[in-house]
This record gives sequence, structure tokens and C-alpha cells, in this order.
Amino acid sequence: MCENTLKEICDYLGMDFKGSLAVSARANPVKENKEALDRAYRMGTEV
Repeated sequence: MCENTLKEICDYLGMDFKGSLAVSARANPVKENKEALDRAYRMGTEV
């Protein structure tokens, strides 16, 4: 899904869109991508 679609879904549901985190798992599985995991955690703590 693209970010615009996520924003539209949030708007439809009456939710605030806080951001998205795009991560490719092809070369580096997300569970092994410390930078992406750290960013996702920080995003979660800001909600």
C-alpha cells in the first residue's frame, strides 16, 4: 500500500495518520534490520 492510501484509510476511520515505515525484506529480513526496528519502536512510542 502506498502512503496516500494509508492516509485515506485513516481519514475514513477518523484516525490521525502519524507516518509509515517502508522496509524491504528481500536482502535483509526486517527482524534482522536493527535500524528499521529501532525506528518502528520510536514511532510506536510517539503514538
